[in-house]
Amino acid sequence: MALRVAPLQTPETGRSFTASSGHWPLRQTFYILLASAAIWLDHTYNVLAASHVTIIAAAALLVFGLPHGTLDIAVVRRGGAILSWITIKAVALYLGCALAMYGLWLFSTTAALIIFLLVACVHFAEDWSEDLPAFFAIGTAVALLSAPSLFHRETLEPIFALLVGTQSASTFVDIGILIAPIALLTTLVGIMFQWQGGNQARAVETAITIAAMLLLPPIPAFALYFCLSHSPVQFAKACSEAGHETAWWKSIDVVLLTAAALGISAMIFADQNVVSWVDGVVVTSFITLSVLTVPHMVVPFLIDKMATRRRAIA
Repeated sequence: MALRVAPLQTPETGRSFTASSGHWPLRQTFYILLASAAIWLDHTYNVLAASHVTIIAAAALLVFGLPHGTLDIAVVRRGGAILSWITIKAVALYLGCALAMYGLWLFSTTAALIIFLLVACVHFAEDWSEDLPAFFAIGTAVALLSAPSLFHRETLEPIFALLVGTQSASTFVDIGILIAPIALLTTLVGIMFQWQGGNQARAVETAITIAAMLLLPPIPAFALYFCLSHSPVQFAKACSEAGHETAWWKSIDVVLLTAAALGISAMIFADQNVVSWVDGVVVTSFITLSVLTVPHMVVPFLIDKMATRRRAIA
C-alpha cells in the first residue's frame, strides 16, 4: 500500500506546503547530477579525501559561498538612499556582530562553535521553509550537519580538533552521532511530504544532499551543498527582495562586500597558528563563515524589529 500524505498546512495561517510543479529546474538538475557523480567518483576511486580536494572545497566555500549574503544591505535599505541612515546603521550592526563573533572565537572556541552550529541550523532550515513546516525544515538542517558524524568520525574529528581542540572535538562528534538518526528520520518524512506534494525535484535534491553528507568526506560534501544548493537559492531570494535596487547598485554591493568578506578571511587566515596550508584554509573557511553568518541572520532581524517598534510608537 502506498503511503499517501495530505497537503501540509500550518495551523496559524493555513499555508499549504504542497508544491504544484513537478518540473526539474536547471539548477536542481545540475546539482543532482554533479552530487551523484561526486558520490560515484569517491566510491569508485576514493579521491575526494585528498588534501588538495579539501583545500579546493574549503576555498570554494569562501569564493562561491560568501556572495549570497552580499545583498543583505540592499534588502535592508528597501529602496532608501544608498548613504541613508538605515544603511549606516546596518553596516555598523554587521561590523559589530562580526567582531563580536570573532572575539568569541578568541575567547572561547567551544562557545563560538556551538553558536555557529545553532545559527547554521536555523539558517539552513530556510532552504526548506517553502516546502516544509518548521519542524521538518529544522530537522533536515540538523541532519545535514550531523550526518557526517555517522560514517566519517576519523575525518570529522580532526576538523573539529582544529577549531576547538582534541577533547572537545570528540564530544561534538559524539553529540552528532546521537542526534543524527532522529534527524535523518525526520528528513525522510519531509522528503516523502515533498514527493507526495508534487515537488519531486526538491525531494530528490534533499535526498542527494543528505546522501552526499553521509557518503562523501565532510568538507567536499558541505561545499557541494553550500555552493550549489544553498547559496544560489539564497542569492536569488535576496535579488528578489532587493528588487527595488538597480542591477548596477546590486552589482556594486556584491563586488564590494565580497571583497570585504575575502579581506576578512585573509586576516583570519593570517592570524591562524596551524602547521599546514590545508589546516589553515579549513579553519579560515569555517571561522569566516561563522563570523559572517551570525550578522547575516541577526542584523536583518534587528533592523526589522526596530522598524516595527518605530511604527508601533508612531
